[in-house]
Amino acid sequence: MIAVLLALPGIVLVRWSRALRVEGIRQERSEMEGYLRNPVGQITPQLKVRCQRDAEGTLKAEGESNLPDQTILDVRVYDGQDLVAVDYPVTIERGHFTTRSLLEKGKPFADGTFQLRIAAVFDDRSQPTSVLLVVGPLGERLQGPAVSRVPGTGAAKMELVEDFVLGP
Repeated sequence: MIAVLLALPGIVLVRWSRALRVEGIRQERSEMEGYLRNPVGQITPQLKVRCQRDAEGTLKAEGESNLPDQTILDVRVYDGQDLVAVDYPVTIERGHFTTRSLLEKGKPFADGTFQLRIAAVFDDRSQPTSVLLVVGPLGERLQGPAVSRVPGTGAAKMELVEDFVLGP
Protein backbone atom coordinates (compact mmCIF):
# COMPACT_ATOMS: atom_id res chain seq x y z
CA MET A 1 0.00 0.00 0.00
CA ILE A 2 2.80 2.42 0.89
CA ALA A 3 4.55 1.62 -2.41
CA VAL A 4 1.37 2.51 -4.33
CA LEU A 5 1.04 5.80 -2.46
CA LEU A 6 4.70 6.65 -3.17
CA ALA A 7 4.40 5.75 -6.90
CA LEU A 8 1.13 7.65 -7.41
CA PRO A 9 2.72 11.15 -7.64
CA GLY A 10 5.25 9.85 -10.19
CA ILE A 11 2.51 8.33 -12.35
CA VAL A 12 0.47 11.53 -12.19
CA LEU A 13 3.55 13.60 -13.09
CA VAL A 14 4.40 11.39 -16.10
CA ARG A 15 0.81 11.55 -17.43
CA TRP A 16 0.64 15.32 -16.87
CA SER A 17 3.95 15.95 -18.72
CA ARG A 18 2.82 13.70 -21.60
CA ALA A 19 -0.46 15.63 -21.87
CA LEU A 20 1.44 18.94 -21.92
CA ARG A 21 3.77 17.67 -24.65
CA VAL A 22 0.87 16.45 -26.82
CA GLU A 23 -0.95 19.77 -26.37
CA GLY A 24 2.25 21.67 -27.29
CA ILE A 25 2.64 19.62 -30.47
CA ARG A 26 -1.00 20.30 -31.40
CA GLN A 27 -0.58 24.03 -30.78
CA GLU A 28 2.66 24.17 -32.83
CA ARG A 29 1.00 22.28 -35.70
CA SER A 30 -1.99 24.66 -35.60
CA GLU A 31 0.26 27.75 -35.63
CA MET A 32 2.29 26.35 -38.54
CA GLU A 33 -0.85 25.58 -40.56
CA GLY A 34 -2.09 29.12 -39.88
CA TYR A 35 1.19 30.60 -41.08
CA LEU A 36 1.16 28.47 -44.22
CA ARG A 37 -2.33 29.75 -45.06
CA ASN A 38 -1.23 33.37 -44.57
CA PRO A 39 2.52 33.84 -45.17
CA VAL A 40 3.85 37.25 -44.15
CA GLY A 41 6.20 39.56 -46.07
CA GLN A 42 7.64 39.34 -49.58
CA ILE A 43 10.88 37.92 -50.97
CA THR A 44 12.44 39.05 -54.25
CA PRO A 45 14.71 36.20 -55.37
CA GLN A 46 18.27 37.28 -56.10
CA LEU A 47 20.91 35.14 -57.79
CA LYS A 48 24.53 36.02 -58.55
CA VAL A 49 26.08 33.41 -60.83
CA ARG A 50 29.57 32.70 -62.20
CA CYS A 51 30.39 30.12 -64.84
CA GLN A 52 33.95 28.79 -65.00
CA ARG A 53 35.54 26.25 -67.30
CA ASP A 54 38.54 24.29 -66.02
CA ALA A 55 41.58 23.04 -67.97
CA GLU A 56 39.76 19.80 -68.88
CA GLY A 57 36.86 21.76 -70.41
CA THR A 58 34.29 20.99 -67.72
CA LEU A 59 32.02 23.81 -66.65
CA LYS A 60 30.80 24.70 -63.17
CA ALA A 61 28.11 27.22 -62.38
CA GLU A 62 28.27 28.57 -58.85
CA GLY A 63 26.59 31.41 -57.13
CA GLU A 64 24.86 33.05 -54.22
CA SER A 65 21.19 33.50 -53.50
CA ASN A 66 18.84 34.91 -50.91
CA LEU A 67 16.48 31.95 -51.33
CA PRO A 68 16.14 29.67 -48.28
CA ASP A 69 18.65 26.93 -47.60
CA GLN A 70 17.58 23.58 -49.11
CA THR A 71 15.93 25.30 -52.11
CA ILE A 72 16.24 22.94 -55.07
CA LEU A 73 17.36 24.46 -58.38
CA ASP A 74 17.32 23.09 -61.93
CA VAL A 75 20.39 24.33 -63.87
CA ARG A 76 20.52 24.03 -67.66
CA VAL A 77 23.02 25.22 -70.27
CA TYR A 78 21.93 25.94 -73.85
CA ASP A 79 23.86 26.54 -77.05
CA GLY A 80 21.25 28.49 -79.02
CA GLN A 81 18.11 26.32 -78.81
CA ASP A 82 20.04 23.13 -78.02
CA LEU A 83 20.20 21.86 -74.45
CA VAL A 84 23.84 20.87 -73.94
CA ALA A 85 24.15 20.30 -70.16
CA VAL A 86 21.90 19.93 -67.13
CA ASP A 87 22.33 19.49 -63.39
CA TYR A 88 19.43 18.67 -61.10
CA PRO A 89 19.00 18.88 -58.19
CA VAL A 90 21.31 21.71 -57.21
CA THR A 91 20.70 22.68 -53.59
CA ILE A 92 21.29 26.03 -51.91
CA GLU A 93 23.37 25.67 -48.73
CA ARG A 94 24.22 28.66 -46.53
CA GLY A 95 23.27 31.00 -49.38
CA HIS A 96 25.55 29.30 -51.95
CA PHE A 97 25.11 26.71 -54.69
CA THR A 98 27.47 24.88 -57.07
CA THR A 99 26.73 22.50 -59.92
CA ARG A 100 28.63 19.33 -60.54
CA SER A 101 31.20 19.42 -63.34
CA LEU A 102 29.23 19.73 -66.57
CA LEU A 103 30.14 18.59 -70.06
CA GLU A 104 28.73 19.84 -73.37
CA LYS A 105 26.76 16.79 -74.57
CA GLY A 106 29.38 14.53 -72.97
CA LYS A 107 32.40 16.42 -74.33
CA PRO A 108 34.50 19.30 -72.96
CA PHE A 109 32.95 22.74 -73.48
CA ALA A 110 34.30 24.53 -76.57
CA ASP A 111 34.66 28.28 -76.91
CA GLY A 112 31.39 30.02 -77.62
CA THR A 113 28.38 31.87 -76.28
CA PHE A 114 25.99 29.89 -74.11
CA GLN A 115 22.87 30.56 -72.10
CA LEU A 116 22.47 29.54 -68.47
CA ARG A 117 18.93 28.94 -67.19
CA ILE A 118 18.34 28.41 -63.49
CA ALA A 119 14.80 27.58 -62.41
CA ALA A 120 12.91 26.52 -59.30
CA VAL A 121 9.24 25.66 -58.86
CA PHE A 122 7.78 26.20 -55.41
CA ASP A 123 5.25 23.52 -54.52
CA ASP A 124 5.22 20.45 -52.29
CA ARG A 125 6.44 18.17 -55.11
CA SER A 126 9.45 20.34 -55.98
CA GLN A 127 10.68 21.83 -52.68
CA PRO A 128 11.12 20.51 -49.13
CA THR A 129 8.79 21.64 -46.36
CA SER A 130 11.56 23.77 -44.79
CA VAL A 131 11.64 25.94 -47.94
CA LEU A 132 7.84 26.18 -48.22
CA LEU A 133 7.63 27.34 -44.60
CA VAL A 134 9.65 30.40 -45.64
CA VAL A 135 8.16 31.18 -49.07
CA GLY A 136 4.61 29.85 -48.61
CA PRO A 137 3.13 26.52 -49.81
CA LEU A 138 2.95 27.77 -53.42
CA GLY A 139 5.67 30.40 -53.15
CA GLU A 140 3.16 33.17 -52.35
CA ARG A 141 5.84 35.33 -50.73
CA LEU A 142 7.99 35.37 -53.88
CA GLN A 143 7.75 38.43 -56.12
CA GLY A 144 9.75 40.27 -58.75
CA PRO A 145 10.60 40.04 -62.43
CA ALA A 146 12.11 36.54 -62.17
CA VAL A 147 8.91 35.09 -60.66
CA SER A 148 5.92 33.81 -62.61
CA ARG A 149 3.04 31.42 -61.84
CA VAL A 150 2.71 27.90 -63.23
CA PRO A 151 -0.60 27.67 -65.14
CA GLY A 152 -3.08 25.31 -63.52
CA THR A 153 -1.37 25.06 -60.13
CA GLY A 154 -0.58 28.68 -59.29
CA ALA A 155 2.81 27.63 -57.91
CA ALA A 156 5.56 30.22 -58.14
CA LYS A 157 8.32 29.59 -60.67
CA MET A 158 11.58 31.50 -60.39
CA GLU A 159 13.78 31.62 -63.49
CA LEU A 160 17.07 33.34 -64.22
CA VAL A 161 18.32 33.44 -67.80
CA GLU A 162 21.87 34.69 -68.38
CA ASP A 163 24.21 34.56 -71.36
CA PHE A 164 27.91 33.83 -70.85
CA VAL A 165 30.94 33.48 -73.09
CA LEU A 166 33.70 30.88 -72.94
CA GLY A 167 36.95 31.54 -74.69
CA PRO A 168 39.35 34.31 -75.44
